[in-house]
Amino acid sequence: MGKRCRQRHCTGGIMIGKEDGKFDPKGNVTKAEAATILRRFVEIVVD
Repeated sequence: MGKRCRQRHCTGGIMIGKEDGKFDPKGNVTKAEAATILRRFVEIVVD
């Protein structure tokens, strides 16, 4: 299930990945990155 969820969020534009385009599910996230993810999620849900 985890891989499908990642694919859905990445293709939906919620999460894009790191600078090199790789997704690091076990890596840390900064406050700015978390805020960006939440903002993108809210924009999709509200529309």
